[in-house]
Amino acid sequence: MIWRSVACLVLSALVGWLVAGQVSSVLDLRVEDGSAIREDPSVAEAVDPVEAPAIVSISIDDDPAVVEAAEVLGDALRSRQRPAPRWVSIADEPMLTVEVDADTEGDGEESSRLVPVDGGRWILRASSARGAAQGLVALADRIRSGREPWVTEAIAPDLPTRMVDFGAVGVRARESQWRGGDDYGHASRAFEDVILAEAPYIDTEALERHRPAFERFVRQSVANGYNAMAVPGFLEYVRFDDIADASDRTHRARAMAMREAFGPWWEYASDRGLDVYLRTDMLALNDPLERYLRGRFGGLETSLPAFWDTYGTAFEEVYAAMPQLAGTVVRIGEAGDVYDVAGRDERSALAVTSVAQTRAMLSGLLDAHERAGRELVFRTWSVGVGEVGALHTDPELYRRVFEGIDSDRLIVSTKYSDGDFYSHLPLNATLGETGQRRIVEFQSRREYEGMGVLANDLTALHGAALKEAVAANDGIEGVWTWTQDGGPWRAGPMALYLERGWWPLYDLNTYGIGRWARDLDAEPGDISGDWIRSAVSRIPSTQEAVAGALGVSRSAILDGLYIGAFAEKQVYALGLLPPPMMWIFEWDVLAGDTATWSVIGTVVGDEVGESVQEGRDAVATARTMLRQVRGTPASSWNDQTSQANATETLEYEVSLLEMLSWFRSTALHHAAWVRTGDEAHAVAADRARERYREARDAHAETYGDRVDLPAYNTVAADAAMNRQERDQLIATAASVLLGLVVGWLLLGAVAALTGLRAGVFALARWHWSGLVRPWAVRPDRSALALGVLPGLVVIATEAMWGWGRAPVHGATVAACWGIGLMMLCLVTSRRSRRRWAAALGGVSLVHSALVLYALSGHGPSGYWAAAWTDEGARTAYLIATTVLAGWGSAAVAMAARRRGAVLLSLGTVLLGLGGALAVAGLDTVLRTWSDELGILPWTLARTLGISTHLGIPAWVVWVPLAVGGLVVIAGLARLRSPRRSSTGASIGS
Repeated sequence: MIWRSVACLVLSALVGWLVAGQVSSVLDLRVEDGSAIREDPSVAEAVDPVEAPAIVSISIDDDPAVVEAAEVLGDALRSRQRPAPRWVSIADEPMLTVEVDADTEGDGEESSRLVPVDGGRWILRASSARGAAQGLVALADRIRSGREPWVTEAIAPDLPTRMVDFGAVGVRARESQWRGGDDYGHASRAFEDVILAEAPYIDTEALERHRPAFERFVRQSVANGYNAMAVPGFLEYVRFDDIADASDRTHRARAMAMREAFGPWWEYASDRGLDVYLRTDMLALNDPLERYLRGRFGGLETSLPAFWDTYGTAFEEVYAAMPQLAGTVVRIGEAGDVYDVAGRDERSALAVTSVAQTRAMLSGLLDAHERAGRELVFRTWSVGVGEVGALHTDPELYRRVFEGIDSDRLIVSTKYSDGDFYSHLPLNATLGETGQRRIVEFQSRREYEGMGVLANDLTALHGAALKEAVAANDGIEGVWTWTQDGGPWRAGPMALYLERGWWPLYDLNTYGIGRWARDLDAEPGDISGDWIRSAVSRIPSTQEAVAGALGVSRSAILDGLYIGAFAEKQVYALGLLPPPMMWIFEWDVLAGDTATWSVIGTVVGDEVGESVQEGRDAVATARTMLRQVRGTPASSWNDQTSQANATETLEYEVSLLEMLSWFRSTALHHAAWVRTGDEAHAVAADRARERYREARDAHAETYGDRVDLPAYNTVAADAAMNRQERDQLIATAASVLLGLVVGWLLLGAVAALTGLRAGVFALARWHWSGLVRPWAVRPDRSALALGVLPGLVVIATEAMWGWGRAPVHGATVAACWGIGLMMLCLVTSRRSRRRWAAALGGVSLVHSALVLYALSGHGPSGYWAAAWTDEGARTAYLIATTVLAGWGSAAVAMAARRRGAVLLSLGTVLLGLGGALAVAGLDTVLRTWSDELGILPWTLARTLGISTHLGIPAWVVWVPLAVGGLVVIAGLARLRSPRRSSTGASIGS
């Protein structure tokens, strides 16, 4: 029996060591030096604007794009208190004549040149209508910004493709949808009031109500120098006339209604110089299409070339029916409910996740686009799911996917940064990969940096990134600017580009990217200064104040929203590269989980003081910005109401950064106390915690009911604060209880050696004997008496482990214990119950002692910090836990003399857990467990779900049921077989 026991312990230790190795491999915490795109913000100079010319008359080509550009010119003149020009014929000798002649010399289709003629008149010469339109737009921009209008050098945009998203067109500004800030849906829900579920499928009156916003967006995009637009939709326009089974009468009727309703809109934009691209996720599905695909291919077999013939047919059909379309933008890296529109049959599935699937899709869709003469814009963005999860940033994977795919109809679109739209990131390495046409994605309304309502002049950063990318790859031909899109639409400020809220703050970035794409040699200060004069003020003193505020706006963002010592590193965890702003997790949620702060605390190390000071510096910078803007007269602004709006947003920024600075101070000092045990950090954390709560209350009181400037979400942070306050008390209580448990076990050892059997000595003796010699234990106390003390210790330990704030976790543990013990009681005799109660009690006390030891240093926060970041401590703990689990099962089996009973008990527990998991759902269980114990970021479970983010397959739900069932069967079989003593005779229980 001793040799069997030794073998059990050795085998359990080996299993524990293997488990610990796998856990360390999964966590894979690594820290490397990072790099970032160098940005050198400069303060725009205040200048007296040049007097606007009096262009009283103009003769233009009747091309709609030229006409639209002439309207932009008229708007610019009116903004300078000049009348818009009259449109006249050449015979009337207009002040400005637009000549379009294909034989005109120039650098590209969009080139133009201003030529002076007699009498102060000018001719704008271009080789195409697009060139003439761009020449007029450039002239309008110079007039609006107060620069010298009459420039005789040839003008030609440096990058030919300059695309925008769809802004906020079609989005209803309903405050109820934004209130609460918990709608993490990524769909804009544009035209949700227009597109109907039943015939006639389109509410034409509602559609017309959106037309002014659409035309306003087209005009603004043209004025900013863009020439393409990506609009939502694809499958909504497909009838599948050539594949009858892929659709039905209802979907065909709806598709025809969509074409008739929106076709003229896309034609309007196309005529005015904006190439229109549809925009869709793949796999795009609806009910009849999914039935057809599953019926024909046996599932969504996206690696089969023939699978994509169906989609190729769909694209060709749409392009034939809507010739005004230039192509389609396709994304494979995000899909599912959070990106779909509730109530619509059209949806997306994350079904293209391997290299083979991606290549099959590209080949199939490109064949169709080549036949149709349209462009396929493929986005490399992915959230990290599947084999191509790192396509966005991994050059080697990029080459595997695109090797040999060099169609002229393919444009590869990639975010400029090596990750998402955060600061502190280097240029995306895949932008250096050649062989395809490339465009670079930028985001004006930075979703992670206040969603556009914080002053954030990105002109220098965007310019540096674009120039670096173009220098690395001459295949880069353009940009795609997200004026509004990216992230959840309704879980942040209600700011809708050109329509509602504080959109002018991010209009600067939209303007800046457009300028950079046209002129890579521009200076960031000049671009910001031109925007200030165009959109804010032409009064030099006000220009100077606003330019000063914008010039330091990046400092406030970088110091206030990032922890530099962490953000400047590349930190790998769970096989992922967490974002540099990990402590404010997607998008406005202050992180309170142990994973985040354990990792941040480890990376920050001894730089706590500097990191805390960054937050205070950010507050000081924001207050300086506020003073500068507040000191300007409202009358000096182009729009007098804008001064009050700008002041209000800066007040919001000060309030937010004040709260964040104290939160960071609390969390960093607490993490430092956990790491070092220095009481000075504990004192500093307590003081900062009170200041945080004061700042939080003030922030919530002022902005808690606002939808345009909403308070940040502190639910997870507040829970963390409450947990942290208990750490020291729990550590002390754990130390005391640990001492009592160890004392009890020592008392049992002494009683066993001396033969003491009176009172508590007897109980202690049987617990010790059950632990070390379970095969020989023969207690003279009842199972209940033997179980009370270990039960109380287990309950107390579990309560402390969960900070006393994890009722669902506690109830689950209690249910598992109850099911297991009940099953053991049912299949064992009274005498057997006494024996296994002693063994189980002894093992439970040792396991509790192990957990209490882990808690005795710095409470549960210390426990989790070691679990996340200390490989040695984690390995030792997992080995010890596995040994105790293995020995506990063996000890109970030996004491009970019925191994089948133990198997049956364990299997029943697994079946119960599996059943609960199957009924509640994997993500619901993970979310509840993580929220109660503060394990993973709060938002992680509220977007795609924890299982998707961590790559946990759906079939995991059935593992406990399958294993539990097998163990139950084994237990029943064991119970039915005759049991024999060591001499071979049958024995009773």
